[in-house]
Amino acid sequence: MKEYDEVIVPDGRIGHIIELFDNGDCLVEFRTPDGPDAYEDEFFKANQVKLADID
Repeated sequence: MKEYDEVIVPDGRIGHIIELFDNGDCLVEFRTPDGPDAYEDEFFKANQVKLADID
């Protein structure tokens, strides 16, 4: 995985990686229902996220 990849987190949300750490852990950003310019981010361990297979 690399920064800006779309990923799926354990609760099913889809976001994109905004920071990737050396051990594979990452900070993922999600769009919130507050509008297109409102975002929140959350930290995940490497084994908790998988690449989103979105066509």
